[in-house]
Amino acid sequence: MGDTPLSHLRTVRMQKAMHLLAETERPLDQVAEEVGYSDAFGFSKVFKREIGLSPRDFRRRDAQDRQSEWRIQTG
Repeated sequence: MGDTPLSHLRTVRMQKAMHLLAETERPLDQVAEEVGYSDAFGFSKVFKREIGLSPRDFRRRDAQDRQSEWRIQTG
């Protein structure tokens, strides 16, 4: 696959985190814990490095995007 196990785990964690940030109002420390991080600061640092936005900015942007008529509806 060309991906290390740790890199794959990080990708899966970030995907789950993006889902939780977009679909719930859970606080950041709870999201961090649910995806396997022991503290919100470490999670935020990794999230920003991998996604390019802080978790807070990701959540805000997602909320704005939900208002767009161009957003793909899921579910």
